[in-house]
Amino acid sequence: MPKKIENFVMEYKIGAGQYGEVYKGYDKETGQEVAIKSMPRSLFQGKFKELFENEVRALKTCKNINIIKMIDIKRTSHNIYMILEYCNEGDLKDYLKLKGKLSEDEAVDFLIQILNAFKTLVKYNIMHRDFKPANVLKHNGIIKVADFGFCKLLGEEGKAMTMLGSPLNMAPEVLLGKTYDSKADIWSIGSVFYELLFGTPVYNVSDIKELVKLVHTYEIEIPKKGHTVSKVVEQVLREMLTMDPEKRITWGELFGHKINTYRDEKLKKDLNTSLNNSSKQNLRENMSKFYISTNRVVQHMQDYNKKSQINEYTRQLVKGTASKSLVYDGPAIQYFQDNDEKEETKIEDPKDSNSDANSNNDAMSDLESSKVSTGTALLENRTKMIQKNSDRTLHERNKCAFLGSLADESSTVNLKLSEHAALVLMKKCNYMVDILKRVLQKGDKLLLKVYSLEQWETWIQTKEFENILKYITEEEEIFQAYYSSIVEKFEEKDKYDLDLIPKFKEIATSELDKEKQLQFEEVYVKVLTKYLGDVLNETNSPGRTPEDLRLLWQHADNLITALLLEETFAFKDELDRQFNFTKFYEELQTLDIDLLKKRVNQRLGKLKVL
Repeated sequence: MPKKIENFVMEYKIGAGQYGEVYKGYDKETGQEVAIKSMPRSLFQGKFKELFENEVRALKTCKNINIIKMIDIKRTSHNIYMILEYCNEGDLKDYLKLKGKLSEDEAVDFLIQILNAFKTLVKYNIMHRDFKPANVLKHNGIIKVADFGFCKLLGEEGKAMTMLGSPLNMAPEVLLGKTYDSKADIWSIGSVFYELLFGTPVYNVSDIKELVKLVHTYEIEIPKKGHTVSKVVEQVLREMLTMDPEKRITWGELFGHKINTYRDEKLKKDLNTSLNNSSKQNLRENMSKFYISTNRVVQHMQDYNKKSQINEYTRQLVKGTASKSLVYDGPAIQYFQDNDEKEETKIEDPKDSNSDANSNNDAMSDLESSKVSTGTALLENRTKMIQKNSDRTLHERNKCAFLGSLADESSTVNLKLSEHAALVLMKKCNYMVDILKRVLQKGDKLLLKVYSLEQWETWIQTKEFENILKYITEEEEIFQAYYSSIVEKFEEKDKYDLDLIPKFKEIATSELDKEKQLQFEEVYVKVLTKYLGDVLNETNSPGRTPEDLRLLWQHADNLITALLLEETFAFKDELDRQFNFTKFYEELQTLDIDLLKKRVNQRLGKLKVL
């Protein structure tokens, strides 16, 4: 039977710690999802009481989009309940278990959000003292620093002595029992960043004794095999993971470090390079290619929204509704579109209620319990449905973006059929995008079943659906523009009449009705198969550098993926794990020539056409 704490309903346990349990819940009056931390009142004495009061003060003080929000506190005769913002994507510990390690871009993205949270903590002289992957939550793609149960509000001395936290993420001075200050948190942030990048802790030891012994001689190692990190990332890692706290980077230096603008500047540099290399004739094509390369994977609408301004500028250039500038100087990535430090929401110190002491209050009537259980199930199902439908839709979108990315890749390989491959890839891309858009606009029952979209009438009323439909519709213009620019090149050079591909022009450029769609699929397979053969033959050409050969083998692997599109990009695997496009691209980038050869040759066996 669900338990009710005033207007909050506790649904089920989602976590437990040394001092209490955490439940998934919701506000019965508003429907807002919440996390409810339940702690026995018997614990509230001595050190624990001090730590709890510190946590409450910290959360009441720190209003920041990247810090977990405290909504309310409820007290009963037996328990104290902390009502917190609910995060629907779990923590970074579980995320790392799923992904192994993150791409540099994603890890830097997370680090920047973490540093934004600590700007507020440092401003109010608050030390977290237990910063680790399990205490970093994700909600709709946004990072939330959480669990301030060990935090300390530093006085004028700014020092602490108590050894608190998790050993694998503790600064050396804490592990050695020395006096420490808030720079210990810098080490902990660096250790988490290291783990995000490489998938292993900074200290790779089995017990605390070995760890303390290691700390005396430890020097940070940046793994090289199977990993590539930029100089700026390696630099900030070394500066955060400096053993001597006196020599460790300061908060001011860390907040001003170029890592904070690294991705933004890199993206703007890439755009400005594309702008400078674009004439009036090929501006639309270059901007389309730039857009596709920078939006190859979208896992959340938040991923796209962060780049909304530069994406909109690019889209306007593609449409011809914006004047080309010599330099784009607007923001490339906007992490914090909301006002981070909002006016504090006052949380009153509530009076004790007797809901634990009075069984009539503590347990709901059968009728009310039935209503709450029904409401709980409906809310939970609705949340899961929105998440699944959104994931499924963006999965289809990412398949289309793969084809667009491969078309761009093909256009840079100087072989006879390179541009033919680019044309059919973009044709298929646009065909798939059009189907996806029509499904979202009209709700075709057959395709809804194919895509496994659930509770259609409910989903189309949500804000998430509205945002995704708008995004897919606007992005279609980009894909269509790139396809049109390739067609124009064929028209100019009259490349259509090839004996080896009969009716190529008619099939590759016409509207696809049911009959022509089947004919196009035949042309698509024929072009890519012949082109794949040419690419494989080119790997035997003399004079190619090792990097050239690696790229050719990588290109061959991508072409096989395009021929096995549905098989490769199944939405879920046999363990019910969602396909990870970011991991797919990362793994391909890190494979050397020998492994690529082996992979390509294994996959060729699946192609009946070769």
